[in-house]
Amino acid sequence: MAVDDVYSVDIHMTYQQNPNIMCFNYRVKVETDPTIVISDLITQGDTTIKAALLPLHVTTVLFPCVTVRQIWPNNSLPEIKATAAIVGTRTPTTALPGQCSNVWTLFSDKLNPTARNRGRDFWFGQDCADLVANGANYDQAWLDAVAAFYVALDQDFSGAGGANDFEWCIFSRTQAVENVDPQFVSNGGAVPDPPTFGNEPAPTVIFVRSDGLVRTQRRRQPEDPCAEFTEDDVPVSA
Repeated sequence: MAVDDVYSVDIHMTYQQNPNIMCFNYRVKVETDPTIVISDLITQGDTTIKAALLPLHVTTVLFPCVTVRQIWPNNSLPEIKATAAIVGTRTPTTALPGQCSNVWTLFSDKLNPTARNRGRDFWFGQDCADLVANGANYDQAWLDAVAAFYVALDQDFSGAGGANDFEWCIFSRTQAVENVDPQFVSNGGAVPDPPTFGNEPAPTVIFVRSDGLVRTQRRRQPEDPCAEFTEDDVPVSA
């Protein structure tokens, strides 16, 4: 464990027998106590992220556990915090099928948005009342609530007693491997110090966007070049 190590905080969910994992990557900014890095991140996932997700999911969405694992520079076995049968707190009128999802794209670079500096979250477990009447898009109020979740999510947070500091980031394993691959360097590639994990000059999540379309796992709907987006800048703590 060291500064610039990256961990994945994974929120596990189940809805109508459909599993989903929302992954939040955190880079270690300051490491004072390496023995509690993972426990700090588990606390962040369980008490901050999961708590904010509950009101945005219907009561039939189960949140069984939070796991944390190191993803850079090594892959570690996950540390697990299993919980009681915690469920979403949104009382539905008629819940959407489990195959339906709303996709949000997260960016760490708005001027050069490539596959290496963006991530995606798949939201499921919503209420049919969250849709535009007789439409295939989510209602603006629900989309605004999701955008507010990202804006309120801690970009930078300190662990127990302020011992360790973390930054929510986009992580591209392809970019990171290229940054340290000797063959890449011998072919003229520059090695950032530290690796930026897919963005110049910083990997922090700064922008989120969704077209609000109800998508499914079985087919991809065509993109609408004229679609209106729900989007927001995500503030970055100093």
